[in-house]
Amino acid sequence: MFTNQLAGQPSADYTITPYTGPTATCAIGACLGFFERTKNDSSFSPRFDELMSEIIQGRAAIWVVTSERGVVAVAVTSVCQLPSGPVLQFRYGHSIDSAASEFGLDAVVAWAKTNNIKTIELEGRAGFARRLFPKFGKVEQVSCIYRVEI
Repeated sequence: MFTNQLAGQPSADYTITPYTGPTATCAIGACLGFFERTKNDSSFSPRFDELMSEIIQGRAAIWVVTSERGVVAVAVTSVCQLPSGPVLQFRYGHSIDSAASEFGLDAVVAWAKTNNIKTIELEGRAGFARRLFPKFGKVEQVSCIYRVEI
């Protein structure tokens, strides 16, 4: 669990917790409303049942960002091994709060760095990458996959 709580502060604005494997079932249940978009067919949205299966089987993680309002953002990631090294793939994300998105991205990137992952990628429209990755510098476009060094 990560928080943005400063030392001496009474409470944090946001908390993020990753879940994977069978223990993720409760987290998935609490976040179902955030996955409505994945139930539609789209070339950029993974299928809902595939995402849930991968989380439950431990091949993906669901990151849940909460605040005093409850769940405010959700992301699903997986790690794949490329010849250049491990890559953290953002498979899905949805937020009702842009500050929560920023907090969640920073926490996931911090986790990746501590696990010796130097690249993150997102498959989707160019606008997704422009909105999420500008602070990392140059974004490499690989087909419709956007990759940045972290």
